[in-house]
Amino acid sequence: MGCKATYISCYVSDGLDKIVQKNINAVLIDVDISGNEANNLLTNLALDAMSDEFDNYTDDYTESFTDSISPEQQKFMDESPQMYNWSTLTQTQVLFNENYILSLRKLNYEYTGGAHGNSSFVNLVFNLHTGYPLKLDDILKPSEINQISQLENGQLRKDYNIQAGHALTDAGFLIDKVESNNNFFITKSGLGFTYNPYEIAPYVFGSVNVIIPWNQLQPLINPNGPLAWAIKK
Repeated sequence: MGCKATYISCYVSDGLDKIVQKNINAVLIDVDISGNEANNLLTNLALDAMSDEFDNYTDDYTESFTDSISPEQQKFMDESPQMYNWSTLTQTQVLFNENYILSLRKLNYEYTGGAHGNSSFVNLVFNLHTGYPLKLDDILKPSEINQISQLENGQLRKDYNIQAGHALTDAGFLIDKVESNNNFFITKSGLGFTYNPYEIAPYVFGSVNVIIPWNQLQPLINPNGPLAWAIKK
């Protein structure tokens, strides 16, 4: 019985303008920084943030079990100790780093007992000219944002081979129409959206990613925005 945590921190240490670096790291490390920190100080800040997160995690574990265990619970714990071995994992992956766009995906996994753990993905897309996270209305024409959901539904049907006349629920989804969210990412092939377990589909589907190809997106992209380069693809 116990808990295990693995945190893999991600931050920018060099290669960018100091202000841009500061803005990105303020999001990634989630602490107040000046932008003039040396690399070793950034590492210490990241370690402190992970330490605080682990302290909160172990506090939750203690409150859930060791503070109030009934005789019945203790018996079950003795018989099935694996059910009380918590674990958590946090790590970040670079999906795209070109044309002054940085697209990151952060995995959060937790097992807190039960039949299986739960994972979720959070996408972050940064403008490397400013260091600020991008929103959909930064990259698409305001008048065209509503068209994204239509493209997503078409791509989802193609990805899962759902024929016209059949509802998404016929293929096991929890909804019959996907609405675009803010959990988007950038890849070489297009603009993608992530739906974590239970958002639009059961756990068995895992996280559902829908990527709309650039050639379908070109009429929607803001020609004066940070993705203007994609219009020429």
